[in-house]
Amino acid sequence: MEECTITPTDVNWLNTVIFEWNDIDNYTGYWRADFVIDDNGNIVDVDATIVLNVAYLRNLRSLKRAFSHEYGHHWTLSYYAVSQNVNIWDERLPLEYYNRRGINENQYSPDYTNGWYFCDKEVIAEDYRVLFTPFKTNHRMVKANTPTQLDPPSKDVADFIWYLAKPSGWL
Repeated sequence: MEECTITPTDVNWLNTVIFEWNDIDNYTGYWRADFVIDDNGNIVDVDATIVLNVAYLRNLRSLKRAFSHEYGHHWTLSYYAVSQNVNIWDERLPLEYYNRRGINENQYSPDYTNGWYFCDKEVIAEDYRVLFTPFKTNHRMVKANTPTQLDPPSKDVADFIWYLAKPSGWL
């Protein structure tokens, strides 16, 4: 984890990392979070878990790379949910991100309606991995053999992701 860009706030929000063996379902990992909401309806805390599937992640490098992607979900979506007080599962990422990233609102969705490659949450998690961890190559939405042909994330995208955490007071 120390190889990912982190702050004390997002580290505190990640309560558990689970290594599980699941050779039936085809996934390397996932991130899940429960958001703590106060009496006024504001998100005030995050209780997150990262699950890594060691049935498919058979060496330390692949574990770290998958963790980096899942931490990308954790960083971006936790800060976005808390700072904007939005339900990340229903809301698309801000139009500012879409514009900086060069993705089309009609092609990308806030969920998996259009498939994994066209979910804005997967694009931003990969952007985090490429920009803020040692695993800087092979952005899954940029590779030539994927359905999308996005450019690598720019400095503008890096700034957007970095400033998601700014309200935390740690930057």
